[in-house]
Amino acid sequence: RFSYRIYLRRDIVDKNEKHPIFVDVRFKGERIRFSTGFSTKEKHWIENKKSVKLADSAAIRINNVLKNITDNLNKIEDSYMKGKRIDFARIKEYAFGQDLGGDFHEFITSKIEQKKHSVENATYKSYKSNFKKLKRFRNKIYFNDLTLAFLREYEAFLYKEGNVVTTVAKAMKVLKVFVNMAIEEDLLFKSPFTNYRIRE
Repeated sequence: RFSYRIYLRRDIVDKNEKHPIFVDVRFKGERIRFSTGFSTKEKHWIENKKSVKLADSAAIRINNVLKNITDNLNKIEDSYMKGKRIDFARIKEYAFGQDLGGDFHEFITSKIEQKKHSVENATYKSYKSNFKKLKRFRNKIYFNDLTLAFLREYEAFLYKEGNVVTTVAKAMKVLKVFVNMAIEEDLLFKSPFTNYRIRE
């Protein structure tokens, strides 16, 4: 079962008498608690609406963030109910805006077509051929599948197919190109390549 709550940490108070606003998420016996990065006074907190009164000068900004977090967590719950895999370790990232339900294959397809007339023909062909390899690896990939473990599994798959080191490196570089495009469009919170080294 997936559940969450947004609440005021009344056990913590700063010198301005403000309490931090936290999020508590529970899923299949696991729990993650994290700060929204905002705080407000007890008298400004609206408990039943999980929002801040306009008497707080930062109320509009805080409430917008809280609404986005609520919307994103509702999307996660909906995705779980539809049978999609949830990477619970990355719940905080999803809550702050990563699109866990986005189809990475569809994204790549659209980007390849967009780049068709703006890149060299050899680059375009490389994008298409390496995308075919990715689809052979998995016929469906969501943005939340893109982890360090995913990269290592894909690399192992490429070697198992008989590809040499330089060919595998090329495939990983092309994948990284599309990952970076997704990050630029705020579809990914961070790159799975951060702790991955492409061997050449």
